[in-house]
Amino acid sequence: MKHLAQVHQNMLEAALREAGVSVGDSIQAQLLSYLDEIIERNASLNLTRIADPIAGVRLHLVDSLLALPEVAASPDGLLLDIGTGGGFPGVPLCVTSGRSGVLLDSVGKKARAVNQILTKLRLDSRIVAVHERAEEHACHKRGTYSVITVRAVSELPSLLELASPLLRPGGRLIALKGAPEEDELARGRLVASLVGMTEVDVRRVALPGGDERRCIVTYERHRKSPTRLPRRAGEAQRSPLA
Repeated sequence: MKHLAQVHQNMLEAALREAGVSVGDSIQAQLLSYLDEIIERNASLNLTRIADPIAGVRLHLVDSLLALPEVAASPDGLLLDIGTGGGFPGVPLCVTSGRSGVLLDSVGKKARAVNQILTKLRLDSRIVAVHERAEEHACHKRGTYSVITVRAVSELPSLLELASPLLRPGGRLIALKGAPEEDELARGRLVASLVGMTEVDVRRVALPGGDERRCIVTYERHRKSPTRLPRRAGEAQRSPLA
């Protein structure tokens, strides 16, 4: 690897242990190889604002894997990562959980670069990046996914609206947030009731190696999503339901 060394592997292992996440050595090696490729291509493609290897281990790999218990508790089936950027948290969660997945991003160069890396690392047989907005994707993939992940993309009301038509019955939305205010959580619960979903868990955790806090909010689709969804692209963000 060009940018990562044994110290980064030790750091990853220690941070995952502190977070209570169990990941085998071979999986850790795959994750570090993926991050190394992202750092390499980031110089010319601006795939992520986090380019430092140490920060990448914490803020991409470890941060993504904090949601592994929620993914493991979701129904079997495809994972969709909305607004994936450089493939986070989707790639770490798919690699670690063994799920197949789709990584969705509205920026074409990011999706192309991620697909090239997945092919190079021979992960392309079960993980693929797609250049498309969530609203567009829902028009031909309605009710397809068992679990949807999102990290720092939008507020909870918007995320619930985007996810609902894409989830199958019983499927779960896992939102990785920083420290949402109670008002955002309350509006999330309201929108969940409007789009056929319900809040099932709010878990607050510390990100190892610093003082950052994370909030992982999980919702489950319990009834059919309204047929009027999806709305036009961008409406969920510009004019949320609550």
